[in-house]
Amino acid sequence: MDWVHLLAGPLIGAVIGYFTNYIAVKILFHPRRAIKIGKWRLPFTPGIIPKRKAQLAHAVGQAVGTQLFTENDVKKLLLSDEMKQSVTESVLGSVGGERRTLEALLQSGMGAESYDHCKTTLCQSLCEHLESGIREMDLGTVIAEQGRAAIKEKVSGTMLAMFVHDRTIAGLAESVHSGIDRYLDENMHEILLPKVVAEIDGFARKTAAEHCQAVSVEPELLHRVVEHGYESVVTAKVDQVLGTFHISDVVEQKINEMDVEEIETLILSVMKHELRTIINLGALIGFVIGIINVFVG
Repeated sequence: MDWVHLLAGPLIGAVIGYFTNYIAVKILFHPRRAIKIGKWRLPFTPGIIPKRKAQLAHAVGQAVGTQLFTENDVKKLLLSDEMKQSVTESVLGSVGGERRTLEALLQSGMGAESYDHCKTTLCQSLCEHLESGIREMDLGTVIAEQGRAAIKEKVSGTMLAMFVHDRTIAGLAESVHSGIDRYLDENMHEILLPKVVAEIDGFARKTAAEHCQAVSVEPELLHRVVEHGYESVVTAKVDQVLGTFHISDVVEQKINEMDVEEIETLILSVMKHELRTIINLGALIGFVIGIINVFVG
């Protein structure tokens, strides 16, 4: 009877401590919704995490965005030697190993219709620039002047010089000038556009590797160019890109979108052992208090 009396207190204390902590852990997540009897809500419903889910999401988002993963951390990560090396090797590997033509790559990325529209716009723009450049050259004047000098040189010292004098040559040159200008005005676009389209098509129907081989780019130089280009883009654009969204807001939104069951699974996957230890610790503390009560009593 004495042993029963001695063990009863500690065992009861252990059981009470165990279930007290077990219930305390459970009410972190359960019940997931408020329980109401009429207009009266049962205390401690919903559980702590379901009830404080929005505040938890905000706190975690702020912790991640302002302390654990800041914009400076993102920039450092993107500009790390490992990341630069990885991106450079990926780009160069794609250039060297990709056997599809530039046309096929662009069509797969932007669609055949958009590609055709962009190509047409580019060809028209290049053709207009070439036309503008040719007009600025005043090709009619150049040809007329060169023709006048050539005719004068050819007839100089011959009998034709008696009949083909400067005024006649000037008249011929003027006729040639006006004829060339008129012909270019009427036909230059139709002459240049097919040539431009053919050149663009020829360029687009080669692979990136073929273009690199054509210009004999050294691998080390190409590596430096790609790495420098990547650094420039990251340095110039990362702040702008990160400014369009905030990491803390993204984390907060993602947590708010999660079900309480998913949050429970996530927390338990990390803290299951620790929560079990807390429950067992309740049993231990209850057992110790029961022993103390036996000796004190």
